[in-house]
Amino acid sequence: MNAPTNYIEQFAGAMAECGLQPREIVDDGKLHRFDGPDEKRGKCSAWYVLHGDGLPAGSFGDWRTGLCETWCAKADRTMTDAERQAHRQRVEQAKVDAVAERAKVAEEAAVKCAELWNIAANVDGGHAYIERKGIKPAGAKQLRNALLIPLRDAGGELRSLQFIQPDGSKRFKTGGTVAGCYCALGGKPGLDTPLLVCEGWATACSLYETTGYPVAAAMNAGNLLAVAQALRAKLPDVLMIVCADDDIETAGNPGLTKAREAAQAIGALLAVPDFGPERPDGATDFNDLHVACGGGAVLASIEAAETGGRDAGAENAQEAGITSTTQAIASRPRLMLACAADIAPEAITWLWPGWLPAGKISLLAGSPGAGKTTLALAISAIVSQGGIWPDGVKARAAGRVLIWSSEDDPADTLVPRLMAAGADLHRIHFAQAVADEHGELQPFDPARDMHLLSERLTEMGGADLLIVDPIVSAVSGDAHRVNDVRRNLQSLVDVAAAHRCAVLGISHFAKGTKGTSPAERVIGSQAFVALARMVLVAGKDEAAERRILARAKSNISPDDGGVSYSIEQVEAGIGITASRIVWGELIQGTAREILGDIEQEDDQERTTSDEAAEFLAGLLADGPVRAKEIKADADGAGFAWRTMQRASSNLGVEKRKLGVKEGWEWALPKAPTPEGATKIPALRSLAPSASVGAFSADKGLRAVNSSAFPEGANAEGLTPSADSSQSKPVSGDDEAGGEL
Repeated sequence: MNAPTNYIEQFAGAMAECGLQPREIVDDGKLHRFDGPDEKRGKCSAWYVLHGDGLPAGSFGDWRTGLCETWCAKADRTMTDAERQAHRQRVEQAKVDAVAERAKVAEEAAVKCAELWNIAANVDGGHAYIERKGIKPAGAKQLRNALLIPLRDAGGELRSLQFIQPDGSKRFKTGGTVAGCYCALGGKPGLDTPLLVCEGWATACSLYETTGYPVAAAMNAGNLLAVAQALRAKLPDVLMIVCADDDIETAGNPGLTKAREAAQAIGALLAVPDFGPERPDGATDFNDLHVACGGGAVLASIEAAETGGRDAGAENAQEAGITSTTQAIASRPRLMLACAADIAPEAITWLWPGWLPAGKISLLAGSPGAGKTTLALAISAIVSQGGIWPDGVKARAAGRVLIWSSEDDPADTLVPRLMAAGADLHRIHFAQAVADEHGELQPFDPARDMHLLSERLTEMGGADLLIVDPIVSAVSGDAHRVNDVRRNLQSLVDVAAAHRCAVLGISHFAKGTKGTSPAERVIGSQAFVALARMVLVAGKDEAAERRILARAKSNISPDDGGVSYSIEQVEAGIGITASRIVWGELIQGTAREILGDIEQEDDQERTTSDEAAEFLAGLLADGPVRAKEIKADADGAGFAWRTMQRASSNLGVEKRKLGVKEGWEWALPKAPTPEGATKIPALRSLAPSASVGAFSADKGLRAVNSSAFPEGANAEGLTPSADSSQSKPVSGDDEAGGEL
């Protein structure tokens, strides 16, 4: 037998000792792949490189197991220096070639895994493996009969797949990267939420279902250390718990041994499933514990986790003084729940019955000149006196009032008005300044200093009413952003609840909102209105000295009705003149109706309304016209649809629905509108043609008053309020006026 045959046979023998048997061996110095032991044909995870020139040498391995060995025809001690150097160079080159080939194969496998993952479907809950394991299949998909478990690296890239058949047999995608990769379940861990690391996917599902903590499944004990180290590098400050498989029936207990090694390496806690004295046969992991003993036993074992040791790696848990999961859980916030049956119902407590609730926030909003601050001071006077409310109800016992105002000076404005209202000044206090640690005075800032105000309320024995003028100053962020408003006003909500104090925040109407819903006219985000349990609005009759106070929104009482008032100037002291409220009669109706009675259009609005009415009357002069046609003509003439709706009401236009597809039709009424029924001059000289008339009864349709339908932008498919979450857009194809 010649020399080449001898070294090839020797190389083959070395490979055979490791269980590798290629069909042939080629000594060309190139990397050759072949099927490893017990590997499906064509997968070719095993490899070798053999050099036949010079000193015969080579290397071989198996990517599935991580095997990598070198071989040489001569022992190292018998080599010359030149042979030894040449051999080492070949070995290093073989390793480089193997790594490059492995990377190429791994990338090809990752691409294939992504393709399979994308075409896979949701897991069938009746899958035999799922039923046998008793789990909720988290993070997996299904392709035909196989469950697909994704393995991703620490960067989130899909690197491989594990395939689980109904009988429980498992395999990884050939060529896919497993080392350091894992299947992640749940959300992102944080400083308050531990991360669990375990072996199998079914175990991870049981852990996630019972604890709610995020879980990383390493797939096997041999991969625990690599996964733990990858996660620690990514999440250096997160508490981690390595959840061991307790392989007590296997020599060396590899599950517990590898788990402890991983926990020690990264400074994690170690959890071991506790089956108690009656451990089922073959039970080893947390999934077995879940099936045998329930979720409570799983959670108890996790809470009993302790440090894996101090002999290696970073000791994050120990450095933080945490030696068990119980300590970790106790040191983080926990959601507290209350059963409805354990909550004692309470009646709403009122400062002013039906108008100002105690322990809650209310708003008082209005246009400039309505006397909002004077109103608030009149209410304060009634509270301080224990007097009579405007609706005739006797106030409860005299109480304290705390006022913060950034818009008026207490000395020359607020106190004189309180005196004019007959307030007991000894029961009213002003929040003015904050003394810092050096005794320096800083202006009180409701967005920053509400906790200090709460402290003083406690010291003074509480207050019945707290006035914040304006309430927008309690927001440090953007008063038009919902989140900013809610976040900042929460401290005010807490003060109201803690001290059972009625909070009245003063606000303004936004410009250009006349005629809209009063609650929606409040300046800033609608979160102001949403947080308030009561919204009061104030308005002024420009043609008289009459003003009104009305309820615009209430979650806890009637939200209509109002009271009139006027403002008069009186002598509050020697040489001091101040304004005060003179209450009038109660008013019936909604806030919108009440405000509508006193608020008048300005000249520009009246001109636009006149022009719109004249334009609409001209369109309808020759008979009924489809609403869609009217809208198109109005758009072309520059009239907003809301303006046309108001014009139709002023004209008494009659409307009827022709059908779902045909939409609506408008027509002038039968008889001319009485001269006194409209303020539109153009209508008093308009003579409808003979063809104009109300819709006849013989057509089987009734006349419809436009006031029965919402005004506004509904014709455009928009809801009346930009903040409404309940309304749905409607199509403009059915009718142009939003009357659906």
